[in-house]
Formats: sequence, C-alpha cells, structure tokens
Amino acid sequence: MRRRIRLSLASLASLASLAAIAAVGLTGLAVGACSEIVGVEGIPDSAPVDAAAPRDSTTSHDGGTDSRNDVGKDAPLPDAGKDAASGCTPNVTRCANDGVGVETCGEDGVWSAAVPCTGNMPVCLGSSCSCVPGATACNGQTFSRCAAPGPDGGPAEGTDGGWSPGTYCEAGTCSVSGCGAAPPSCKPVSGGIPGQLDGVSDCPAADPGGGEESCCTSNEVVGGSFDLAYDGVSPYATKKYAATVTDYRLDRYEVTVGRFRQFIIALQLAAGSWRPQAGAGKHAHLNGGQGLVDRAYDSGSTFESGWQLAWNADLDALAVNQTDTAMALQCGGGTLSTWTKTQDTLEGSPINCLTWAEAYAFCIWDGGFLPSEAEWAYAAAGGGEQRYYPWSSPDGGAGGRIETDAGCDNANFIPSGSAPCLGSTQSVGTTSPSGDSRWSQSDMAGNVVEWTLDVSSGRYAKTCKDCALLTPSPDAGANVTRVQRGGSFISAPAALRNGVSGSDLDSDRSIVTGLRCARTP
Repeated sequence: MRRRIRLSLASLASLASLAAIAAVGLTGLAVGACSEIVGVEGIPDSAPVDAAAPRDSTTSHDGGTDSRNDVGKDAPLPDAGKDAASGCTPNVTRCANDGVGVETCGEDGVWSAAVPCTGNMPVCLGSSCSCVPGATACNGQTFSRCAAPGPDGGPAEGTDGGWSPGTYCEAGTCSVSGCGAAPPSCKPVSGGIPGQLDGVSDCPAADPGGGEESCCTSNEVVGGSFDLAYDGVSPYATKKYAATVTDYRLDRYEVTVGRFRQFIIALQLAAGSWRPQAGAGKHAHLNGGQGLVDRAYDSGSTFESGWQLAWNADLDALAVNQTDTAMALQCGGGTLSTWTKTQDTLEGSPINCLTWAEAYAFCIWDGGFLPSEAEWAYAAAGGGEQRYYPWSSPDGGAGGRIETDAGCDNANFIPSGSAPCLGSTQSVGTTSPSGDSRWSQSDMAGNVVEWTLDVSSGRYAKTCKDCALLTPSPDAGANVTRVQRGGSFISAPAALRNGVSGSDLDSDRSIVTGLRCARTP
C-alpha cells in the first residue's frame, strides 16, 4: 500500500542533512513502491539534525566535506572506535550522500556503498533512514504523522522509521490532511434486518485477517501513464493510445443499495429536496478548477462542463414516491434487480438498474464525481503495470495472461466452460482481496459493469492527459451512449479484460449496470 506524504518546505532550512533535497527539488527524490512525496509541512525547527548538532560516535549528519562520508574509503574515523590504521567499526552505520543514504561498516573495516533512503523514509537522520519530521501520510485508511527525531538525532523510539502508529479512519476517508468525515451515503442508518448487511458500515476490509470497514472507503490512486485499450494479448496487444492521469481517489467498493437508499431519501424530501447545481461534479483538482480536458475539441482548451440542469429531469423518476422509485430501480419489474422499497437482505449488494445521470448525480451528492474512462481503466490496469485482469501479474510477469487465471474467488462472472459463479449480483467485496486491483479496489471485474463519465465513440486519442470525451456527436440527438467498464455477473472471462470497453445508452436501465465514484486526492 502506498503512503501519500505531505511535507513543508518552510522548515527544511533547519535540516542541513536535507540541503541537497532543497537544491534539486522534492520531485527529484527516488520514490519507492510504498510512497509518494507531495509536500512538506510542520517540520519542528528544533529537529536536531543541523550541521552544528553534536554527533555520536557512529553518525555523520551533514554528508558534506567530512571524509567519513566518502563511499568505499577506509579513511580514519577518530570517533568510530578504531584507530586510523584499522578503519571503521564493523556493523555501525552513518548517513551519506548528503543525508539521503546510509553506509554500513563491513567486517573488513571499510564503509559500504551507500544505500539510498527511498519511499516513505526518504532521508537519513541519526544513522538510519527516516521519514521527514512533520510529514503526514495515509497507509490504507490509517493516518500517520512523522514524529520529531529522538535524542540521538535518529527516528524517535516507538516509531516505524519515525512514523507514529497512526489513527484508523473509521469513515474510510484518509487524506494527507487527516481523517475526513463520512460521505452522506455512509451516515449511520437505523432499522434494517438483524444479522443482515446494512451496506453502509459493514463492507469486508481488504485485510486478509478479516473485519469490516466503511462502504465509503476510498483509496488513493497514484497517477501516472499507461495505454488505453491494451492488456498485452490480442486483439489488445498493441500500445496505441497513451494516457496520463493525475492522482485521485477511487472508491474501494461499488455503490451499495444501502448507500443509494440514503440518496433516494435526499431526493424525496418533502421540502428542499436535493438536486445538483449547474457545473457540479467537475474534477475540481485539475487545470485550476476547470476539470478534465474535453477531447472532443482539438484545441485542448475546452474543459468539462460538470452537471447540466437539463439532466435534473432525469432524476424525476426517483424523486416522486417509493412506488415510482421501485419501478425504475427494478428495471420495470426485473427479478434480478437489487433495489427494494424498504431495507432488505440486499443492502450490501451493488445498486443496479440506474441510468447514467442517476449515477453521476449520486456521486455529486456524495462529494465525488464519476471517474473518466481513463481514470477507471488506469486503476483496473494497475497503471503502468498494464494488468490483464485487475488482480493479474504485471505485464511481462508470470501468469495473469490467460482466461483460466480468472476464477470465482477473483470475480463474480461466468468462468470458461463452467456454470456462473452465482448467476446474480453478490455483496460488494465478496472476492476481496483475491480479486482486488493494485490500489485495493474490489469488483473492478464482474458483479456489475460501471458507468464512467465519457461519451462512447469507439475511438481514442493517441495521447491524452487528464482528458475525456465529454461532448456527444451533433447527430447523436437523444441517443447518447456512455462508456461502461468492468464486466458483470453474466460476463464471460474475455469481457473482464482491462483492454475491453463497453457502452450503453445513458438512459437505459439494466440489471448488470452499477457504479462507483471517484474523489479528489
């Protein structure tokens, strides 16, 4: 699980051992698989790591002109417990490379080549790698802060490389600012059937040890580049459509019946019933608040409009009364729909039978937005790993490249030559963690297909940075189709592949169609 770390440049001046970082910029740090550095804040000015600070017998802090920092040399170290002729003391460590690496003295009394400090411990303090004091991070849904150094200048006692034990975010909304409030769809509910899921607070945690967590848990997806319509196997074996996405969060679970029930209540309030405002639902963290680039225009200067007031009429079928709502969300009386007029045994199942506008409106009401196709596909593919299935080995790795690598423990679908796994939807997260994606989203393949923001055209841009196809063709009229991703409980293995994209009319309702929301990082 990657940590997202916020640092504060204001206090770096007190860390002489970080001088090189200030010189080259934080983005020059090598970042490991566990972390991403995004800023610095709150580093105590008293952190005892400046060049004038006293040194113990095994540690050098400044990484500058001191001969003890010369990699691979056996220069005399008067304070290392050995005389000039015999070199350093075996097994002791010291900071090197201007405070971003650690050297270890070998049995021969010679310093080893420096090992870089990377990932969520990017600097050397005392004589070991550490986080930067004052930094904050999310490890899954646990919020942690990097503590001030201990008396010896190294990571404080009782911490993990300086990281505090942390606080678990019960609402499932950890960010670098701390634990956030629960989205409105996960506020506490009353009633329900004893012993049955409420679909709000009791989704299965990704931890193999079991347990439950908020169904609104939203995991950060660290941005990067990948190729759309590619998974390494014919007919998606050619990289043709390069796409780049910026950091965002993508909900761990498909939206449940229990969560959608809260939305219906908001729509049906007798007074002050909720409707989206014009322009709501943009990717407000992109392009100075303008959102995604609309690739329907070649200029690259047209951005997403957000919610259009004309779409409010599409919510009317849900807003009148429970009978009309049930008729709509039960696909006109279908037997495999998950909605019920009152809380029932399917609260933990994904909501289905909803239109694109209803999906978009729900995400806006819940404090998020619909993911673009590129964002959805990036998370499912594991970014640059370009996975075949969301749970597969990365591109070029062993396994994960054939249809027999998908089973009912990975997804709810119809395996090759077998009966359906279930033949209907199942509670979200049932196949977690064996079917989880790189960033721990569950059900990215199977169960229900999911609406995305994009208009479907069957074509992709050759390059795309934070873009989506948002404007329908002029001749589409009322027949606008939108992109869907992920396969469903009636899909064959080939439909679960990350190279595959589907679509449907944005006004259609189907027992195989649901949603999940994205959020600002």
